[in-house]
Amino acid sequence: MFELHNDIIDKLSPRQSQTLVDVAVPLNLLSVIFNLLVILIFAIFHSLKSHLVNRVSLRLTFAVATVDLFYSAFQIVSDVTKENEFLCALSVWGFIQTTHLSTFLTVMIAFNLQVIFVHGKRQTQKYEKYYYSIAGLLSLAISLPPLLSGRLGHDSYQESCWYSIHNPSERMVWTWATLYSWTMLGILYCFVVVLMVLIKIARERQDRRRFFSNSLIIQSTMNKVVRRVILYPIIPVLTQSFNLISELDIYWNQRVNYTFLLLSFIGTSSQGILNAAIFFVDPAVQNAWAELKDDLIFQYHIQQPQAPEEVGGCSPSINPRHPRIAVILRFVVRKVLLSQADTKCLLQSNVAESSQFSGIEPLRKVILRQSKRQSFLISPGQCEPYGVSESLKEDGLNMDEDIPFARVHSSLTEENISLYFYQSVEYRSSSEYVFRM
Repeated sequence: MFELHNDIIDKLSPRQSQTLVDVAVPLNLLSVIFNLLVILIFAIFHSLKSHLVNRVSLRLTFAVATVDLFYSAFQIVSDVTKENEFLCALSVWGFIQTTHLSTFLTVMIAFNLQVIFVHGKRQTQKYEKYYYSIAGLLSLAISLPPLLSGRLGHDSYQESCWYSIHNPSERMVWTWATLYSWTMLGILYCFVVVLMVLIKIARERQDRRRFFSNSLIIQSTMNKVVRRVILYPIIPVLTQSFNLISELDIYWNQRVNYTFLLLSFIGTSSQGILNAAIFFVDPAVQNAWAELKDDLIFQYHIQQPQAPEEVGGCSPSINPRHPRIAVILRFVVRKVLLSQADTKCLLQSNVAESSQFSGIEPLRKVILRQSKRQSFLISPGQCEPYGVSESLKEDGLNMDEDIPFARVHSSLTEENISLYFYQSVEYRSSSEYVFRM
């Protein structure tokens, strides 16, 4: 039987300890930069088109990025203030607190997707305050006991700020009770949600009458929803695994494995970078960016000043919505967005360049470059493209009911609206679920 000892034999050398700092600090600084970039992008979305970020899961994602910013900051403090016992203990508490808060917010993202996709509830804003309060209070309840009981500080074995407990058995109890077990439970729940989503989609595959029209839509929906749920909980697995392995190695072998410890420093210091990468490939963020890009191209490139009589008496809105930064936005559109080959090709179409459509404001709200984009509404009383109201009436649709514009048959409006602005899509397509999550 394996016999436990009270002392750990092998310790880190000063050179090894310094190498850990040299690796961790730059990675944490990169994480801070990436988190600031995520926050900046969110702020741009909110400033230019606030409805793009008026989604619970995107706000939760923004909260995760903000937490990761402090997560990296606490680690930097931990790496450079080993001699100050108070700051050392405080930085470890901050690491534990932000680790749990980030994990629990990720759990709330998964729960929100479960409520929407599995249970069919489309409005989850009323639950949002509980998401933040539960995540915050639970993380505090877990992280405060080791700080208040004096279990955090300088670890003489790892030569870093960590749990300052010499007895391996007691150390294992505290690390599992206040860190690893909760992270593993959060990850487990997220994978349960993935399983529930897969079961839900499998059932929808058998009964397509409610939401889906073909297997391609089902597959697309499954891929996007599963990607949203599964990628975020993968981050704690990547960042905390070697931390856990290092602790288990100390417990079982009574030594500090430098390789495991180095990998644990690399993993925990890279959390902000990895979460930012997941943010950039998030389907909701990609949908928001696609809509914002279309809107900016229309507003600052296609739309031209014209007299009202030239557009059928419908007075166009030619003044930029953001006059203070209009010059900057126009430069970005023409030098960055319009440099893409597909966008150039679309803008070269005769219909898109026709002055007949250059001043029509509602076109900004019905730019659907891809068939998987979300349907948007034309509000009553808005100036709409020629023939749209007539087409709606011929189809027996009432504009006062805010019927999605995408319900209009493309054959009835093809002569009037460029394919750049409009493509026929089926209502309740896969994007309705992905875009609202």
